[in-house]
Amino acid sequence: MSSQIGRKRTYEQACEEQKDKSKPTPATKSEGVAPPNHVTTKHVQEQTFCKELLQVYYDRLFPYQDMFNWLSYFNDPTNTDAAINRKYWCNREFSFTLKDDIYVRYKSYKSMTEWKEDLRRKCPYKIDLGALYNVEPKRRAQLSSDKMIAEEKELVFDVDITDYDDVRSCCSGAGICARCWPLMSCAVEVMECALREDFGLKHLLWVFSGRRGIHCWSGDELVRKFDVQQRSALIDYLKLYEGNAMNRIKVDLNAEKTRGIHESLNRAYAICLPYFKACSLKEQGLVDSEEGIEFLTGQIRFPEIASEIEKGLRALMDSDDYGAKWSTIEGVFSKYIKMAVKNKKMAANPTVIKANLYEVVFSYTYPRLDVEVTRHVNHLLKAPFCVHPKTGKVCTIIDPKKVAEFDPNNQPTLLGLINEYNANTKGDAGAKEKSIVGWKNTSLKEVIAVFRTTFLNDLQKERVAIIKRDQAKAMSL
Repeated sequence: MSSQIGRKRTYEQACEEQKDKSKPTPATKSEGVAPPNHVTTKHVQEQTFCKELLQVYYDRLFPYQDMFNWLSYFNDPTNTDAAINRKYWCNREFSFTLKDDIYVRYKSYKSMTEWKEDLRRKCPYKIDLGALYNVEPKRRAQLSSDKMIAEEKELVFDVDITDYDDVRSCCSGAGICARCWPLMSCAVEVMECALREDFGLKHLLWVFSGRRGIHCWSGDELVRKFDVQQRSALIDYLKLYEGNAMNRIKVDLNAEKTRGIHESLNRAYAICLPYFKACSLKEQGLVDSEEGIEFLTGQIRFPEIASEIEKGLRALMDSDDYGAKWSTIEGVFSKYIKMAVKNKKMAANPTVIKANLYEVVFSYTYPRLDVEVTRHVNHLLKAPFCVHPKTGKVCTIIDPKKVAEFDPNNQPTLLGLINEYNANTKGDAGAKEKSIVGWKNTSLKEVIAVFRTTFLNDLQKERVAIIKRDQAKAMSL
């Protein structure tokens, strides 16, 4: 048995082990035999995450109908209407991580009721969403691997605060606070503009991961059908940050070859600059030390500019005048840009110098995307409304228009929601009926309202428009 420690087990293996554990053992006369999985109320209340709390969450609070509406794209497979496309729900892969790291993939369901019953029975610690396949994923064992093809999946993006450790001084690793959260806000703003304005996407769902980052799901029909090459091209267009411990230059706009700065970069710079001044310079104090100044000037391609900025920042190192620190950086760059405009014989042209200023600002603030999450059609990503086991926080929905107001440390927690539910239904004769939509009695109500207003309602309108269009076509034939 010791050889199994430290590795994930399949659900079937875990079931067999559980059977062995559940066999009755002899007890002495003085010993009582505790019921299986016995946990006192006090023990549960002291925890922020455990199976007993999750059981209540899946029984009473999880927003099954709203999640089903999204993942089926309002195509209920139990509906006999000819307009219903059953593959959107029936061919979707679900993956569960259960207690003790038991991992279950390629689950699929024929109806929302079947899914709901399985969630309540299995009580997963984590739910991952996968692709839509050409067959029901649960039939995978009956098919050869080449017969099961991932045909569609939402275009997804993942940004983790851990990837910004070199440009934040307040936290590290999975830690996050009000001082470094603006880096995530900046990522949302930049991506929102790029995806909507450059690619024309309309259905973007922003999700707080519950601990250290954000996910974005695009539900637009066009990108759901993108293959690996198309997804790769899109993420390559968006990705700028190439930094690692070995690279001095973290962002390369390649301005010497392009001889210009794309309008999308001008737009991104306009978004990133306020975050650079308020977050990177002021809140994080990233040029308040010798090391910080060297890090910044190390990304400047021109020795004269780097030397002059270094001198100016050193003189201001102990100052709280962060406006002056930014003026020093921008002022030196502006001076050399003007010199390059007047003197055509200078080695660097003004566009390349300007691009280098952009590169410096982007190296601190531009979204650091996990490209592999976006690139692959069959990549799994954690579902909204999961509960993070380390924090007890629900993966909540972010309104991109109010992202600056979003507080990652003030999101609904598993224990908090259950306490709210109990308090709001205590002594209520209608409590049993309320349990059907129990989240309405908790702060999860506000999260689901954001889910609907920023994402789900527009999907439904589009679905209705498609049905009307198809009906009109059928009548004209």
